[in-house]
Amino acid sequence: MAQNDKLIGMLNKALGWEIRAALAYAHYAAYIMGRDRLDFEGHFKEESAESMGHAATVRQIISDLGGEAMTAPDATPIPHTSKIGMMLKESLRIEETAEKTYRDIMPLLAGNASYQHAIAHILMSEEKSQIELKRWLK
Repeated sequence: MAQNDKLIGMLNKALGWEIRAALAYAHYAAYIMGRDRLDFEGHFKEESAESMGHAATVRQIISDLGGEAMTAPDATPIPHTSKIGMMLKESLRIEETAEKTYRDIMPLLAGNASYQHAIAHILMSEEKSQIELKRWLK
């Protein structure tokens, strides 16, 4: 497999995960109930929008590299719940999986500072989200 093919494959993996993340966060924004809705509905909506922004960045890199970007979310089921604890735990899993994927992509971008910068920016966002989620889960 050529280096570019491996990179495009990994970017598509990240893209599918970001699409799934956007769907999960939108789902949780709709199903958060009670007092928790005041604190977390906006958070989940923002996370959904952020995931779509990450997906757009990744999609553009795939296009620039001459690859074909996937259009479907990762097939991992999104757990349905109205319990904030479960939502936050799933959110942390989403962010941790995204971080690992982007860390695996970074070395494949060696020699392309622009793409490395774009992915590093996304990686930083994933790390910040994890810090916040871990605070909420304490």
